[in-house]
Amino acid sequence: MKVRLMMRWLIAVATAFAGCARGLDANVLELRDVQGFSVNEMHRGDFVVLRLSGLVFHSALGVDRFEQRIVGGTLEVRAVLTLANKSRSGLFDLELELPRDVRRVVFGNEKVEVWPRRLGGP
Repeated sequence: MKVRLMMRWLIAVATAFAGCARGLDANVLELRDVQGFSVNEMHRGDFVVLRLSGLVFHSALGVDRFEQRIVGGTLEVRAVLTLANKSRSGLFDLELELPRDVRRVVFGNEKVEVWPRRLGGP
């Protein structure tokens, strides 16, 4: 009886840890979870500068950091979430100076396009 109960407990704990490991990507903000999302395009010399801003629509979470990588002309932006506190609120404001070879910007793990470069633009 004790062994069976212990096995159930171990299985439950292992399942919980496996769920946490799979849920790591759940800590990335998706566009559908942003209120008042805006993209403002500015020009500084030959560069395009984008300003992404909005409010995380999860009351207990804030943006910890932004991760960016360029893949084949696409800049992928991911906002990694953490528990909100005095230094990490739900508001975010990110300014990106885009290299010339970036043709579009996508947001989150779902890679929702938030900005395409216009033809003939800087």
